Amino acid sequence: MNNELIMSILTALLVLVGIAQIKMLFSQKHQNQLALLQDYRNRWWNLKKQWATVVYVGRREGDYYQVADQSLLKVLDKVKGEYSLSAPTVWALESVRDVSNIFSDICIRILQGHLDIKDVYPIFGS
Repeated sequence: MNNELIMSILTALLVLVGIAQIKMLFSQKHQNQLALLQDYRNRWWNLKKQWATVVYVGRREGDYYQVADQSLLKVLDKVKGEYSLSAPTVWALESVRDVSNIFSDICIRILQGHLDIKDVYPIFGS
């Protein structure tokens, strides 16, 4: 075998190794994105009560939309009744902060290109 044939074979092998590495990188990126989506989905699921509190605080008295069940609504009504509306209250501050933080994290991930906008719906659900 002459040198040109050996170099051609070695070059072809290098091209095949490069293609395999590129495929592995794409697969790894996809797996990392799935893990990130699952992490945010779990975090959002754990914030279900805080989200219900934020919706409760943000709605008007006659609004229909509500995500809390009846038992949580009774607790929130009681807590709201214990505070004066003429003075600053902090009973919902932690809920607002937690929900705002996850929204902020996801928006930053979208702007950084780690998540697509189409990935947000599976995180938050309906």
